[in-house]
Amino acid sequence: MRKPNNHICRLTCLILALAGSLSVVIRTLGSVAQAQAPATNPSWILTGSLNTNRYGHTATLLRNGKALVVGGGGFPCSGNFCYSTVNSSAEIYDPATGAWSYTGSLSRRTDHSATLLGNGQVLVAGGANWGYDIIRDGGGGYLKSAELYDPATGKWRPTGSFIAIQGPNSATLLPNGKVLAVGISNITNGTVVHGAEVYDPASETWSSAGAPTISGPLTLPLTLLPNGRVLAVARNAAELYDPVTEKWSSAGNLNVTRSASTATLLRNGKVLVTGSKDFAGTMPAAELYDPGAGSWSVTGNPNALHYGGLATLLPDNRVLLAGGTGPSFFSSSSAEAYDPATGTWSTTSSLVVARQSHTATLLTNGKVLIAGGVDGDFDIGTIFQSSAEVFDPGLPQAGTVKSVSAASFSLTGLASEAITASFGAKLAVATETATILPLPTSLAGGAVKIKDSAGTERLAPLFFVSPTQVNYQIPAGTAAGAATVTITSGDGAVSTGVALVNAVAPSLFTASGDGQGVAAALALRVKADGSQQFEPVAQFDAAQNRFAARPLDLGPETDQVFLILFGTGIRQRNSLSSAIATIGGAYAEVSFAGAQGDSAGLDQVNVRVPRSLAGRGEVDVLLTVEAQMANAARVNIK
Repeated sequence: MRKPNNHICRLTCLILALAGSLSVVIRTLGSVAQAQAPATNPSWILTGSLNTNRYGHTATLLRNGKALVVGGGGFPCSGNFCYSTVNSSAEIYDPATGAWSYTGSLSRRTDHSATLLGNGQVLVAGGANWGYDIIRDGGGGYLKSAELYDPATGKWRPTGSFIAIQGPNSATLLPNGKVLAVGISNITNGTVVHGAEVYDPASETWSSAGAPTISGPLTLPLTLLPNGRVLAVARNAAELYDPVTEKWSSAGNLNVTRSASTATLLRNGKVLVTGSKDFAGTMPAAELYDPGAGSWSVTGNPNALHYGGLATLLPDNRVLLAGGTGPSFFSSSSAEAYDPATGTWSTTSSLVVARQSHTATLLTNGKVLIAGGVDGDFDIGTIFQSSAEVFDPGLPQAGTVKSVSAASFSLTGLASEAITASFGAKLAVATETATILPLPTSLAGGAVKIKDSAGTERLAPLFFVSPTQVNYQIPAGTAAGAATVTITSGDGAVSTGVALVNAVAPSLFTASGDGQGVAAALALRVKADGSQQFEPVAQFDAAQNRFAARPLDLGPETDQVFLILFGTGIRQRNSLSSAIATIGGAYAEVSFAGAQGDSAGLDQVNVRVPRSLAGRGEVDVLLTVEAQMANAARVNIK
């Protein structure tokens, strides 16, 4: 089964109308950032400092484009007396202002994990609570506890604790919306024994997920692969976790790397691992894991050692490796970039401040935020950093136009041929909606041009224009990376901005038109005799003035029921197997994920509803494509 055509005309038209709606969207985006001067060369620039020094903390990019920094060790001073501690505070970084602000308090913890959940909340788990002032008062130790942060309220609350894992750990979000964590379960004769557990946001509890047999450092880099499995790397060995079978299996041995520090998923589906050739951490090394072949291959080595450094995938598909320690174990200011096309590294300008035990976060403006850390070797003369800096890879001018997915209104990127909404001021002289196909490239006398990272400029097909919002399709062939958006109004006024274009950027339309709540979808029932019947999954509740989920009856055992979901940013996927759907946490077969065919930019995903969901009521539908999760949409299973 691929797709219904004329049966969905009404719904398709509704979706496109919602994509052009002004009523809900503007409130969710807030103020538009002011124009910034273009960078002539890739460079590091100091930004606002944290309110307190931190190391061993975490940084998480929130859906609103801001960064949440949590906990970490600290080294405050009282008069002439300075002492080690662990922070109980969290801070928010606003890229528009470059400023930090406190946001609630949590339990003291450092070297913990932090994971952005499908509902937009942040789960922090485990870690340690050591420090002079803590041990002095008879406390401290490894932690099993976990907490949730709600960006909507700025508050923290406790949630379920680990069963066996304690202390430092790594975690990653699974396609079913649960969280896999791997950390210390015990230490036997000086050897770290790792355990694995899965957190269920619905029940707020952890369950055992077996354990990898590989041993090594306290924490293992975890990487979600396009096929939904998770790669864990320790020293010179690796294993795979399959969340469907809940089993671990070998992923082979690395060729030369003996101490892995980072593992980064590239856009070609391979994983770049960096570290050291020797256990002492003195010789830089890098190699690639190919999930399709299940094999490891050597690639170019970094020019300098970045032991404990951090790797970040840039919008142009390069990988930035920054900071860490050199052979002397002193903090390094070195930074370099890996090019997957050539397999080579090239140095960039150095960080303003040498640092290790810092965080690195790719922001929605394509820049990389480096925060906190330590300059030194934790001995005399060490500087505990509250400073932060931003790496600008030489992006075009930011401008005043903000561009988001017209389905989810996510700030985290777009894709070629995706439906896009841009916001600003004086974007058009009138309000006009396209009435013909193919879409026009001019409405109300205005136009949109997209200049991609390769320097090619194209006119964008237009859905809708108004003075404050323009909806258009990213032109076919637009290269991944930072693109310049130029909107010319009918009176000649020009507005510009930057949009991050990814290989895929999955997002789902919802009935409310704001990317939240009930899915804008259909149910297709296939009966035993082969007859087909389409049913709505959303209905408008006049009393509450909102869309509600219409109960979907799975019917007799002989019926097959499919969800027909609509979204955008999906069609550029590499393979159907990289499109993974779950309904209420249960994995569901995806039989089609691609262009809907009748409407510009509109994508369609067909998902078989598992019969085990009967009677579950309202549940989330989660879609992950090429390891990128879309916004959650809800359905009601009777």
